[in-house]
Amino acid sequence: MDETLSLKLFVVMSKAMKSVEQAVEKEIKKLGISPSEFGILEVLYHKGELPVQEIAEKILISSSRIAYTLKQLETKNLIKRRKCNVDGRVFHISLSMNGLNLMDDVFIKHKQDLVRIFSVLNDDEKKTMIESLKKLGLSI
Repeated sequence: MDETLSLKLFVVMSKAMKSVEQAVEKEIKKLGISPSEFGILEVLYHKGELPVQEIAEKILISSSRIAYTLKQLETKNLIKRRKCNVDGRVFHISLSMNGLNLMDDVFIKHKQDLVRIFSVLNDDEKKTMIESLKKLGLSI
């Protein structure tokens, strides 16, 4: 086993991910929302109404950051907050009609940006990377 190869893989993978994240963040900011706001809107767009804690877990955001970001989205009238009938301490978040309309427009652009960013890879390379990264993530 070549330890140097594992170290190189870590560095290359980290740099590649940072480059992808920066490119995606740049495109999201052009849409007039922050990456954190987009993450919340995107998960609600695809999963529907969710409790705040579940949103935080899905997009890997701290509880203090999610509270601030939800307030920003509420101020922009992009989400709705509903108190849980069973547990009054829990709030469920969903897209407002404005949020849904925004995501209908924005998500198409986001998908196109991702296609452009990953266009350097052919479909077989993408499939291989997906399988390899899943294997790595699940093994840890």
